[in-house]
Amino acid sequence: MKTLLLGLLVLGTRGVAHAEVDADQALLSGPKCKAFSAAVQREAGSVTPTPGTSPEKLVANMLEGVKASISAAEWKTCSGAFTRGMEAYRSKSIEAEAKVVLNQAATGLVSHFVESGKLCPSTKHPAPAKLALVARDVYTPTAADWADPAWTCVAVQPDLKKQHFQYELKTTPTSAEIIARGYPTPGRLVTFTRAGKVEGGSIKWGEVIRK
Repeated sequence: MKTLLLGLLVLGTRGVAHAEVDADQALLSGPKCKAFSAAVQREAGSVTPTPGTSPEKLVANMLEGVKASISAAEWKTCSGAFTRGMEAYRSKSIEAEAKVVLNQAATGLVSHFVESGKLCPSTKHPAPAKLALVARDVYTPTAADWADPAWTCVAVQPDLKKQHFQYELKTTPTSAEIIARGYPTPGRLVTFTRAGKVEGGSIKWGEVIRK
């Protein structure tokens, strides 16, 4: 926990507009936020996680201690930059899940194509079937979510105790598209896709695209 919080003081708000990143990083490391940053380090060092306490709650408790130990003016100036950093860090961490699953599916699809000369079928429905299941909060998947023959074909059976994205595979005899949809930032839909085409007896994959 302490490493994460101290790292945010350095990393700032990766994932938001570049100009805003630079401004927030400069602010948090500058004299205007000297007491705030020192308080974050102190409070982070004193945080003792207890079973069942979410990271969000730990951070909220830590920030309450910071707020009580600095001036109202400095809190107003610095807390927003720090909070944006926390939100961006969380978003990027969640997005890593989608990239891993898409790359696993692409690798499995290639293996199946090499062995059979054919692409796997499309999924009959996404996993999970309803996007709303990952929109509200983290979703706990079931075996039924990933029982589609398409996922078995590409050998994707992720051990996702916490699932943040809905996954889908669309194929034709000569093309494939793997899709992940989710809300790494609450209320903001993000879609990752990776597309491939059969060319010269192999699958040529494009990069993962985020929209």
